[in-house]
Amino acid sequence: MPANPTSGNEYPVGLRYGAAFALQTQTTVAVPAATSATVPYSGVQFTGANAFNVTVADPRTIVHPGDDRVSAVDFLPTLDSTTASIEVSRYDMDLNAMLTGVKKFSELDMTMMPWATDAQGSEPTVALFFYQQSLNAATKVRNWRYYIAPACRCIPKPAGMSASQTNVAYNVVVNPTTALLWGTALTAATNGATESGIVEGHSEYQPWIAAWIGAGATATKYPFALNKQAKSITKINLWHITSAGVVTNVTGGGATFETSGPTIAASIPATSIVVALYELA
Repeated sequence: MPANPTSGNEYPVGLRYGAAFALQTQTTVAVPAATSATVPYSGVQFTGANAFNVTVADPRTIVHPGDDRVSAVDFLPTLDSTTASIEVSRYDMDLNAMLTGVKKFSELDMTMMPWATDAQGSEPTVALFFYQQSLNAATKVRNWRYYIAPACRCIPKPAGMSASQTNVAYNVVVNPTTALLWGTALTAATNGATESGIVEGHSEYQPWIAAWIGAGATATKYPFALNKQAKSITKINLWHITSAGVVTNVTGGGATFETSGPTIAASIPATSIVVALYELA
């Protein structure tokens, strides 16, 4: 089988999975805010996600008139932000509290959270990860298509009440960043751009992202969740991001791989983050 059986030409449909990642800053890059060396952090799921709609504004059109006609038409980038909307059927206070920067609390046996607070405008920046199934355009075999937005404000709206099924809506504003979610800088030579708001990807099997803090010991295994094992060791990519923002891809050396998780030979301090992008079994 070729190393890359996806061509970038797909027939996508549906919405299989979505998650929001809390972020932490490693000096110059923002990466998933992992808290454990043994339990992988894969964000908080939008359980029951029904739609992820992305809106990229049209470029500005500059018309140069002359002699009673259009002499030339030029274009400039849009001055409107890239936005998205999410629709989810399950109400999730933990996720909503995380995205609004407030706290879930209890009274008696009741669970509550505040809305329309003085914390508005200070919502945390998060990363978003969504994927859907697709068909390879040439072979018609199952592939997967995904979006990663490394820096967003994702603001939930309290849902009303009616006799029909009710979706919870989220409004998303995307910020351009100079790095991918695992800290790798965008470059003109590799990516054709040095900033990006959203990255689209196609994979042979379902994509997944996991992160850990450094274990502080040599030859440490960073395990995948039992229900999120890798399809094969060739479907795993791994990065180590130091507290100073130095990013090292250890896939090509310095680590050994099993479908249950990678083992890094060097001691990774707890101030560092390890991030894996891989495909699921």
